[in-house]
Amino acid sequence: MSPADECVEHRPAAQLGCRIGIFACNEKLAETFLRRVQWHRDVLLPAIQRVGGRFRFELAKTAGGKLQAAGYDELHVLIEASDSAADLDLFLPCAVIVHAHFVGRNAPPVPSGVRSYAWRSVEEAASFWARFYLSTEHASLAVNCSDELSWIADGLVGVGEHAWSVSTKGALTTLHERIDESCWRNIQRNIVVVEAPVGWRIRSLEKVRSALYAPTGAEPEILVLLSPHFVGCSLSWLCFFGAGEQVGQMAAR
Repeated sequence: MSPADECVEHRPAAQLGCRIGIFACNEKLAETFLRRVQWHRDVLLPAIQRVGGRFRFELAKTAGGKLQAAGYDELHVLIEASDSAADLDLFLPCAVIVHAHFVGRNAPPVPSGVRSYAWRSVEEAASFWARFYLSTEHASLAVNCSDELSWIADGLVGVGEHAWSVSTKGALTTLHERIDESCWRNIQRNIVVVEAPVGWRIRSLEKVRSALYAPTGAEPEILVLLSPHFVGCSLSWLCFFGAGEQVGQMAAR
């Protein structure tokens, strides 16, 4: 049997400890994001036959609109159309990594050191991040993955997309159909979380890698979650554009 025919094997869960804060000027927005992240984790953990995890999610404590606590490993700041992004640099002392999520809008320039994302909805953001954190702990396979703390995507904006099909090929076709052809060449970095049944093949992994690398020239970071309860192939994808290129991408979606 060739390596391409072998099944992807489980690897031990990563030994991580991480305190993650969630903040929004609109507290209900932060609560919704946290609730949806936890809901997705609660659904997925039994499916992949895992319990708990080392990521600790909490609402960032505030008073007068300002954070009262620091020391976060990561801080997610959710920003609506009516919110200003002018003071994002004030969050930098509060966490090792600051994620700025612009919901329902394009992302404006942000201070150096802040990671920036544009999402269509809070649910879209929560769905991706729940899967990303879960796969960081419990991935059956991780390919080309860098240390999460090793890079800051200055000048880049993350945009997410999701696709599912009964087959890996079908999921990739759906993903390609949802992204305007002209946008692919502007992608500078991309990460995908794959959910697939136990027995998913290395050959399928190579299909995912090739399909995401060929139009972008950017080697994808791939995290694979396997479960006997998964049906078909699910792709939760995050790609990064230059800040000036996101307008066309958002319009294409």
